[in-house]
Amino acid sequence: MPANDTKRANRSPNLLILFHEYTQARWLMALMAVSLVSGAYYYYFGPANWNSAQLALGAHLLVGSLSLPLFVAYVRNHLPWGLKASRPGPFRKLAWSLLLLFVFVLLSGLVNATPFFLYLFGIIWFPDFETFDRIATLHLASALALPLLVFGHLSLRARARLPEPSDAAEYLEQKILSPGETRV
Repeated sequence: MPANDTKRANRSPNLLILFHEYTQARWLMALMAVSLVSGAYYYYFGPANWNSAQLALGAHLLVGSLSLPLFVAYVRNHLPWGLKASRPGPFRKLAWSLLLLFVFVLLSGLVNATPFFLYLFGIIWFPDFETFDRIATLHLASALALPLLVFGHLSLRARARLPEPSDAAEYLEQKILSPGETRV
């Protein structure tokens, strides 16, 4: 087997992982947008029309629940090569802030949804109003800040000239498959 065939065999799974990561990112952004719109609708317009608020809350819970496993899969794929591609500095600090804020949004959403999920199992439990209201307010504030961090993360990536998804093959050959790796 020629050396080129071995190199091509090593590159294929990495390109597939990058394609899956790109697809996961697109789905995660779409779910985040639907979740943000449905959550904001429920929070701001829910008291005026309870029937539509129930629909918005159901959509928000469903989309938020779907976001959690997708987020875990995305981070598992993105973090290893993302750390290799970026050097320490503002971009990496923003990336870690984005990651932590996204985790906080998901966890605070799960805490808010706990009474609903317990109710599905026949358990009636609801925290005191002040606790629930604080968590809901923190969830809303952090969810509103999340798109700003995503935009900042992507604009810094473009400014730092980190690889585009279309440059995946060249990037993987230079950064991941090459033994003498240098950071961007």
